[in-house]
Amino acid sequence: MLSNEIQKGQNNMCVVAGNAPSLAEIDYNRLPLDYDVFRCNQFYFEDKYYLGKKVKFAFANPFVLFEQCYTYKTLLYKNEYEIENIVVSDFNLSCADSFYLKYLQVFDETLRGSRFISKLKDFYTFVRYNELYHNKRITSGIYMCAFAVALGYKEIYITGIDLYSAKEAYAFQAKKPDLLKILPNFNSIPDSCHTKEIDIKALEFLAKHYDIKFYSISPNSPINEHIQLANSKNNTTFIVKEKTRDSIKDMLIPSIEAYENLNHGIDSMLHYNHVEVQDKISQQEAIQAVWHEIDKYKKPLRNNAVYRLFSDIIKLPKDISKYIKGSKLRKKKKKKKRGGGGGGTHSIIGYIMFIIENAISCIKYTYNFYNNISIREQ
Repeated sequence: MLSNEIQKGQNNMCVVAGNAPSLAEIDYNRLPLDYDVFRCNQFYFEDKYYLGKKVKFAFANPFVLFEQCYTYKTLLYKNEYEIENIVVSDFNLSCADSFYLKYLQVFDETLRGSRFISKLKDFYTFVRYNELYHNKRITSGIYMCAFAVALGYKEIYITGIDLYSAKEAYAFQAKKPDLLKILPNFNSIPDSCHTKEIDIKALEFLAKHYDIKFYSISPNSPINEHIQLANSKNNTTFIVKEKTRDSIKDMLIPSIEAYENLNHGIDSMLHYNHVEVQDKISQQEAIQAVWHEIDKYKKPLRNNAVYRLFSDIIKLPKDISKYIKGSKLRKKKKKKKRGGGGGGTHSIIGYIMFIIENAISCIKYTYNFYNNISIREQ
Protein backbone atom coordinates (compact mmCIF):
# COMPACT_ATOMS: atom_id res chain seq x y z
CA MET A 1 0.00 0.00 0.00
CA LEU A 2 1.05 3.60 -0.60
CA SER A 3 2.10 5.33 2.59
CA ASN A 4 3.21 8.72 3.88
CA GLU A 5 5.06 7.07 6.74
CA ILE A 6 8.51 5.76 5.86
CA GLN A 7 9.94 2.76 7.63
CA LYS A 8 13.50 1.98 6.64
CA GLY A 9 14.86 -1.56 6.69
CA GLN A 10 16.45 -2.53 9.99
CA ASN A 11 19.84 -3.45 8.56
CA ASN A 12 20.54 -0.17 6.69
CA MET A 13 20.91 -1.86 3.28
CA CYS A 14 19.09 -1.15 0.04
CA VAL A 15 19.31 -1.87 -3.68
CA VAL A 16 19.12 1.14 -5.98
CA ALA A 17 18.23 0.12 -9.53
CA GLY A 18 18.46 2.29 -12.59
CA ASN A 19 17.23 1.05 -15.97
CA ALA A 20 20.50 0.69 -17.87
CA PRO A 21 21.60 -2.69 -19.37
CA SER A 22 23.40 -3.92 -16.25
CA LEU A 23 19.95 -4.28 -14.62
CA ALA A 24 19.55 -7.46 -16.68
CA GLU A 25 23.02 -8.71 -15.64
CA ILE A 26 22.72 -8.87 -11.86
CA ASP A 27 24.85 -11.42 -10.02
CA TYR A 28 22.24 -12.44 -7.46
CA ASN A 29 24.85 -14.09 -5.26
CA ARG A 30 26.09 -10.57 -4.49
CA LEU A 31 22.72 -9.39 -3.19
CA PRO A 32 22.49 -8.82 0.56
CA LEU A 33 20.10 -11.15 2.37
CA ASP A 34 17.76 -8.37 3.49
CA TYR A 35 17.26 -5.08 1.68
CA ASP A 36 14.78 -2.51 0.39
CA VAL A 37 14.36 -1.90 -3.34
CA PHE A 38 14.42 1.49 -5.03
CA ARG A 39 13.09 1.70 -8.63
CA CYS A 40 12.53 4.63 -10.98
CA ASN A 41 10.74 5.94 -14.05
CA GLN A 42 9.71 3.23 -16.56
CA PHE A 43 11.17 0.31 -14.61
CA TYR A 44 7.98 -1.68 -15.34
CA PHE A 45 9.04 -1.91 -19.00
CA GLU A 46 11.36 -4.74 -17.92
CA ASP A 47 10.71 -8.18 -19.42
CA LYS A 48 11.29 -9.97 -16.13
CA TYR A 49 11.02 -9.11 -12.45
CA TYR A 50 14.76 -8.53 -12.14
CA LEU A 51 14.41 -7.44 -8.52
CA GLY A 52 11.06 -8.96 -7.68
CA LYS A 53 7.70 -7.34 -7.23
CA LYS A 54 8.34 -5.52 -3.95
CA VAL A 55 9.29 -1.87 -4.40
CA LYS A 56 9.90 0.23 -1.30
CA PHE A 57 10.21 3.48 -3.27
CA ALA A 58 9.19 4.17 -6.88
CA PHE A 59 10.58 7.49 -8.18
CA ALA A 60 8.96 9.61 -10.91
CA ASN A 61 10.11 12.69 -12.78
CA PRO A 62 8.04 15.83 -12.04
CA PHE A 63 7.03 16.59 -15.64
CA VAL A 64 5.26 13.22 -16.10
CA LEU A 65 4.15 12.77 -12.51
CA PHE A 66 0.43 12.68 -13.34
CA GLU A 67 0.81 9.88 -15.88
CA GLN A 68 3.46 8.03 -13.89
CA CYS A 69 1.39 8.06 -10.69
CA TYR A 70 -1.56 6.70 -12.66
CA THR A 71 0.64 3.92 -14.02
CA TYR A 72 2.27 3.11 -10.66
CA LYS A 73 -1.07 2.93 -8.88
CA THR A 74 -2.54 0.75 -11.62
CA LEU A 75 0.46 -1.59 -11.30
CA LEU A 76 -0.24 -1.74 -7.58
CA TYR A 77 -3.97 -2.36 -7.91
CA LYS A 78 -3.40 -5.06 -10.54
CA ASN A 79 -0.87 -6.76 -8.23
CA GLU A 80 1.89 -6.51 -10.82
CA TYR A 81 4.15 -4.72 -8.32
CA GLU A 82 3.89 -4.05 -4.60
CA ILE A 83 4.75 -0.34 -4.57
CA GLU A 84 4.90 1.04 -1.06
CA ASN A 85 5.78 4.69 -1.72
CA ILE A 86 5.83 7.01 -4.73
CA VAL A 87 8.50 9.72 -4.68
CA VAL A 88 8.71 12.72 -6.98
CA SER A 89 12.34 13.44 -7.95
CA ASP A 90 12.13 17.21 -7.52
CA PHE A 91 14.74 19.83 -6.62
CA ASN A 92 12.26 22.50 -5.44
CA LEU A 93 13.28 24.69 -8.37
CA SER A 94 10.72 26.21 -10.72
CA CYS A 95 13.08 25.77 -13.69
CA ALA A 96 12.99 21.99 -13.24
CA ASP A 97 9.76 21.32 -11.36
CA SER A 98 7.21 23.84 -12.67
CA PHE A 99 4.45 21.29 -13.33
CA TYR A 100 4.79 19.61 -9.93
CA LEU A 101 4.92 22.92 -8.06
CA LYS A 102 1.79 24.12 -9.88
CA TYR A 103 -0.22 20.99 -9.02
CA LEU A 104 1.34 20.38 -5.62
CA GLN A 105 -1.92 19.77 -3.74
CA VAL A 106 -3.01 17.11 -6.24
CA PHE A 107 -0.07 14.91 -5.25
CA ASP A 108 -0.23 15.26 -1.47
CA GLU A 109 0.07 11.46 -1.03
CA THR A 110 3.31 11.47 -3.04
CA LEU A 111 6.57 11.87 -1.13
CA ARG A 112 8.45 15.01 -2.08
CA GLY A 113 12.05 13.98 -2.65
CA SER A 114 13.56 17.42 -2.08
CA ARG A 115 12.24 17.49 1.51
CA PHE A 116 14.36 14.46 2.31
CA ILE A 117 17.44 15.32 0.25
CA SER A 118 17.45 18.82 1.76
CA LYS A 119 18.41 17.14 5.05
CA LEU A 120 21.78 16.51 3.41
CA LYS A 121 22.51 20.21 3.51
CA ASP A 122 25.90 20.18 1.74
CA PHE A 123 24.77 17.77 -0.96
CA TYR A 124 21.50 19.62 -1.51
CA THR A 125 23.43 22.87 -2.00
CA PHE A 126 25.81 21.08 -4.36
CA VAL A 127 23.10 19.64 -6.69
CA ARG A 128 21.01 22.82 -6.72
CA TYR A 129 24.09 24.89 -7.52
CA ASN A 130 24.87 22.67 -10.53
CA GLU A 131 21.24 22.62 -11.65
CA LEU A 132 20.67 26.36 -11.35
CA TYR A 133 23.98 27.79 -12.52
CA HIS A 134 25.44 25.12 -14.82
CA ASN A 135 22.35 23.25 -16.07
CA LYS A 136 23.89 19.99 -14.82
CA ARG A 137 21.51 17.53 -13.23
CA ILE A 138 22.10 14.21 -11.50
CA THR A 139 20.27 11.27 -13.05
CA SER A 140 17.39 9.44 -11.38
CA GLY A 141 19.72 6.67 -10.22
CA ILE A 142 21.97 9.08 -8.31
CA TYR A 143 18.91 10.91 -6.98
CA MET A 144 17.71 7.63 -5.48
CA CYS A 145 21.13 7.09 -3.88
CA ALA A 146 20.94 10.54 -2.23
CA PHE A 147 17.39 9.84 -1.02
CA ALA A 148 18.59 6.55 0.51
CA VAL A 149 21.42 8.35 2.27
CA ALA A 150 18.98 10.94 3.65
CA LEU A 151 16.86 8.11 5.11
CA GLY A 152 19.87 6.61 6.86
CA TYR A 153 20.86 3.68 4.63
CA LYS A 154 24.59 3.04 4.98
CA GLU A 155 25.19 0.27 2.42
CA ILE A 156 23.80 0.91 -1.04
CA TYR A 157 23.93 -1.81 -3.71
CA ILE A 158 23.72 -0.48 -7.25
CA THR A 159 22.60 -1.95 -10.56
CA GLY A 160 21.34 -0.41 -13.80
CA ILE A 161 23.40 2.78 -13.41
CA ASP A 162 25.92 2.53 -16.24
CA LEU A 163 26.88 6.21 -16.52
CA TYR A 164 25.91 6.29 -20.21
CA SER A 165 28.91 4.10 -21.00
CA ALA A 166 27.10 0.97 -22.17
CA LYS A 167 26.21 0.26 -25.81
CA GLU A 168 22.50 0.55 -25.11
CA ALA A 169 20.79 3.08 -22.88
CA TYR A 170 18.23 0.69 -21.34
CA ALA A 171 17.84 -2.93 -20.33
CA PHE A 172 14.58 -3.07 -22.28
CA GLN A 173 12.83 -1.57 -25.29
CA ALA A 174 12.17 1.97 -24.09
CA LYS A 175 10.35 3.61 -27.01
CA LYS A 176 6.79 2.50 -26.38
CA PRO A 177 3.77 3.95 -28.27
CA ASP A 178 1.99 5.68 -25.37
CA LEU A 179 5.23 6.92 -23.85
CA LEU A 180 6.03 8.63 -27.16
CA LYS A 181 2.57 10.22 -27.20
CA ILE A 182 3.33 11.71 -23.79
CA LEU A 183 6.98 12.48 -24.55
CA PRO A 184 7.30 12.81 -28.36
CA ASN A 185 10.95 13.86 -28.09
CA PHE A 186 11.95 10.94 -25.88
CA ASN A 187 15.09 9.20 -27.10
CA SER A 188 17.91 7.03 -25.85
CA ILE A 189 20.46 9.83 -26.01
CA PRO A 190 20.93 11.51 -22.62
CA ASP A 191 19.81 15.09 -22.22
CA SER A 192 22.65 17.61 -22.28
CA CYS A 193 22.07 18.35 -18.59
CA HIS A 194 22.99 14.73 -17.70
CA THR A 195 26.66 13.81 -17.80
CA LYS A 196 28.81 10.99 -16.53
CA GLU A 197 30.99 13.53 -14.71
CA ILE A 198 28.21 15.06 -12.58
CA ASP A 199 26.97 11.61 -11.52
CA ILE A 200 30.45 10.47 -10.48
CA LYS A 201 31.03 13.70 -8.56
CA ALA A 202 27.71 13.25 -6.77
CA LEU A 203 28.50 9.64 -5.78
CA GLU A 204 31.93 10.63 -4.51
CA PHE A 205 30.40 13.54 -2.61
CA LEU A 206 27.88 11.25 -0.86
CA ALA A 207 30.50 8.61 -0.02
CA LYS A 208 32.95 11.16 1.37
CA HIS A 209 30.62 13.49 3.32
CA TYR A 210 28.20 10.92 4.76
CA ASP A 211 30.39 7.82 5.16
CA ILE A 212 28.40 5.69 2.70
CA LYS A 213 29.51 2.40 1.17
CA PHE A 214 28.45 1.90 -2.44
CA TYR A 215 28.64 -1.55 -4.04
CA SER A 216 27.89 -2.85 -7.52
CA ILE A 217 25.97 -6.11 -8.02
CA SER A 218 26.42 -6.18 -11.81
CA PRO A 219 29.92 -7.46 -12.73
CA ASN A 220 29.86 -5.95 -16.24
CA SER A 221 28.63 -2.47 -15.34
CA PRO A 222 30.87 0.51 -16.25
CA ILE A 223 30.17 1.92 -12.77
CA ASN A 224 32.59 -0.69 -11.39
CA GLU A 225 35.44 1.64 -12.34
CA HIS A 226 34.23 3.99 -9.61
CA ILE A 227 32.70 1.78 -6.89
CA GLN A 228 33.55 -1.62 -5.48
CA LEU A 229 31.97 -4.82 -6.78
CA ALA A 230 30.07 -6.44 -3.90
CA ASN A 231 31.41 -9.65 -2.41
CA SER A 232 29.39 -12.81 -2.83
CA LYS A 233 26.75 -13.08 -0.09
CA ASN A 234 25.71 -16.56 -1.26
CA ASN A 235 22.17 -15.30 -1.70
CA THR A 236 20.63 -18.33 -3.38
CA THR A 237 17.04 -17.53 -2.40
CA PHE A 238 16.29 -15.01 -5.16
CA ILE A 239 14.44 -16.34 -8.22
CA VAL A 240 13.88 -14.16 -11.29
CA LYS A 241 10.27 -14.52 -12.43
CA GLU A 242 8.93 -13.94 -15.92
CA LYS A 243 6.21 -11.42 -16.60
CA THR A 244 2.89 -12.41 -18.11
CA ARG A 245 2.01 -11.47 -21.68
CA ASP A 246 -0.62 -8.94 -20.56
CA SER A 247 1.67 -7.16 -18.09
CA ILE A 248 1.78 -3.37 -18.30
CA LYS A 249 4.88 -2.41 -20.30
CA ASP A 250 4.00 1.09 -21.42
CA MET A 251 3.14 4.31 -19.63
CA LEU A 252 -0.60 4.63 -19.16
CA ILE A 253 -2.47 7.69 -20.42
CA PRO A 254 -5.30 8.94 -18.19
CA SER A 255 -8.69 9.86 -19.65
CA ILE A 256 -9.65 13.37 -20.74
CA GLU A 257 -11.92 13.53 -17.68
CA ALA A 258 -8.90 12.80 -15.47
CA TYR A 259 -7.02 15.74 -16.99
CA GLU A 260 -10.07 17.95 -16.43
CA ASN A 261 -10.19 16.82 -12.79
CA LEU A 262 -6.50 17.61 -12.48
CA ASN A 263 -7.12 21.17 -13.64
CA HIS A 264 -10.37 21.79 -11.78
CA GLY A 265 -10.13 25.17 -10.07
CA ILE A 266 -6.49 25.62 -11.10
CA ASP A 267 -6.21 26.77 -14.68
CA SER A 268 -8.49 27.03 -17.67
CA MET A 269 -5.55 26.15 -19.90
CA LEU A 270 -5.66 22.43 -19.27
CA HIS A 271 -2.51 20.38 -18.77
CA TYR A 272 -3.12 17.81 -21.48
CA ASN A 273 0.48 16.85 -21.29
CA HIS A 274 1.75 16.78 -24.84
CA VAL A 275 -0.62 13.89 -25.60
CA GLU A 276 -2.12 13.97 -29.09
CA VAL A 277 -4.95 11.65 -28.15
CA GLN A 278 -5.70 13.75 -25.07
CA ASP A 279 -5.90 17.07 -26.92
CA LYS A 280 -7.18 20.22 -25.24
CA ILE A 281 -10.54 19.77 -26.91
CA SER A 282 -12.93 16.86 -27.15
CA GLN A 283 -12.94 14.59 -30.17
CA GLN A 284 -16.05 16.24 -31.57
CA GLU A 285 -14.57 19.72 -31.18
CA ALA A 286 -11.36 18.46 -32.78
CA ILE A 287 -13.32 17.32 -35.86
CA GLN A 288 -15.07 20.69 -36.03
CA ALA A 289 -11.72 22.42 -35.80
CA VAL A 290 -10.42 20.36 -38.73
CA TRP A 291 -13.45 21.26 -40.88
CA HIS A 292 -13.06 24.90 -39.92
CA GLU A 293 -9.44 24.74 -41.06
CA ILE A 294 -10.49 23.15 -44.37
CA ASP A 295 -13.22 25.76 -44.85
CA LYS A 296 -10.66 28.50 -44.34
CA TYR A 297 -8.85 27.30 -47.46
CA LYS A 298 -12.06 26.75 -49.44
CA LYS A 299 -13.50 30.22 -48.79
CA PRO A 300 -11.31 32.18 -51.28
CA LEU A 301 -12.25 29.66 -54.00
CA ARG A 302 -15.97 30.04 -53.29
CA ASN A 303 -15.64 33.83 -53.67
CA ASN A 304 -13.83 33.49 -56.98
CA ALA A 305 -15.94 34.67 -59.98
CA VAL A 306 -14.69 31.97 -62.37
CA TYR A 307 -15.40 29.24 -59.79
CA ARG A 308 -18.93 30.55 -59.28
CA LEU A 309 -19.52 30.81 -63.06
CA PHE A 310 -18.54 27.21 -63.74
CA SER A 311 -20.39 26.07 -60.64
CA ASP A 312 -23.59 27.58 -62.03
CA ILE A 313 -22.98 26.11 -65.49
CA ILE A 314 -22.51 22.65 -63.95
CA LYS A 315 -25.73 23.06 -61.97
CA LEU A 316 -27.69 24.34 -65.01
CA PRO A 317 -28.81 20.95 -66.50
CA LYS A 318 -30.03 19.80 -63.10
CA ASP A 319 -31.90 23.05 -62.52
CA ILE A 320 -33.50 22.83 -66.00
CA SER A 321 -34.59 19.25 -65.26
CA LYS A 322 -36.21 20.38 -62.03
CA TYR A 323 -37.93 23.24 -63.83
CA ILE A 324 -39.37 20.92 -66.53
CA LYS A 325 -40.66 18.50 -63.85
CA GLY A 326 -42.25 21.41 -62.03
CA SER A 327 -43.87 22.67 -65.24
CA LYS A 328 -45.32 19.25 -66.00
CA LEU A 329 -46.80 19.00 -62.50
CA ARG A 330 -48.36 22.45 -62.83
CA LYS A 331 -49.73 21.51 -66.26
CA LYS A 332 -51.38 18.37 -64.86
CA LYS A 333 -52.97 20.35 -62.01
CA LYS A 334 -54.34 22.94 -64.44
CA LYS A 335 -55.81 20.19 -66.67
CA LYS A 336 -57.58 18.69 -63.69
CA LYS A 337 -59.03 22.06 -62.70
CA ARG A 338 -60.03 23.16 -66.24
CA GLY A 339 -60.88 19.75 -67.58
CA GLY A 340 -57.80 19.41 -69.78
CA GLY A 341 -56.26 21.37 -72.65
CA GLY A 342 -54.05 24.46 -72.83
CA GLY A 343 -50.75 25.27 -71.06
CA GLY A 344 -48.36 23.79 -73.64
CA THR A 345 -47.28 27.11 -75.12
CA HIS A 346 -46.77 28.66 -71.69
CA SER A 347 -44.62 25.69 -70.66
CA ILE A 348 -42.32 26.09 -73.67
CA ILE A 349 -42.11 29.87 -73.22
CA GLY A 350 -41.30 29.41 -69.52
CA TYR A 351 -38.59 26.89 -70.38
CA ILE A 352 -37.03 29.32 -72.91
CA MET A 353 -37.22 32.19 -70.41
CA PHE A 354 -35.47 30.06 -67.80
CA ILE A 355 -32.58 29.32 -70.16
CA ILE A 356 -32.31 33.00 -71.11
CA GLU A 357 -32.22 34.06 -67.45
CA ASN A 358 -29.42 31.60 -66.68
CA ALA A 359 -27.49 32.68 -69.76
CA ILE A 360 -27.77 36.32 -68.69
CA SER A 361 -26.59 35.32 -65.20
CA CYS A 362 -23.55 33.57 -66.68
CA ILE A 363 -22.75 36.60 -68.84
CA LYS A 364 -22.96 38.87 -65.78
CA TYR A 365 -20.55 36.66 -63.83
CA THR A 366 -18.13 36.62 -66.73
CA TYR A 367 -18.36 40.39 -67.15
CA ASN A 368 -17.78 40.98 -63.41
CA PHE A 369 -14.86 38.59 -63.42
CA TYR A 370 -13.02 40.28 -66.28
CA ASN A 371 -13.93 43.69 -64.95
CA ASN A 372 -12.32 42.78 -61.60
CA ILE A 373 -9.21 41.58 -63.39
CA SER A 374 -8.88 44.83 -65.37
CA ILE A 375 -9.29 46.90 -62.19
CA ARG A 376 -6.54 44.91 -60.45
CA GLU A 377 -4.19 45.30 -63.41
CA GLN A 378 -4.72 49.09 -63.37
